[in-house]
Amino acid sequence: SKLDGSSIETLFVLGMAARHRKDYPAAEKIFDALTREAPGNPLYGLNLALALAGSEDARKRDRAVQQAEAVLTYARLAVWPA
Repeated sequence: SKLDGSSIETLFVLGMAARHRKDYPAAEKIFDALTREAPGNPLYGLNLALALAGSEDARKRDRAVQQAEAVLTYARLAVWPA
């Protein structure tokens, strides 16, 4: 289901608060949902990467690198199209 603008803003703030508290599982869940809602938003994607990077799970840390690379690739293509 699509989220409305105020729901998205609220989730973003909650995700940032979770990351600040080092509650990486909560931050991951929130930023994963936001990234699915707006895949091209670099704020959501990079915060998802940071939440994953804080995990004790090595697979999630690997996914953090992939997520960050995907955001940077998308940003490069948006700024410097081929």
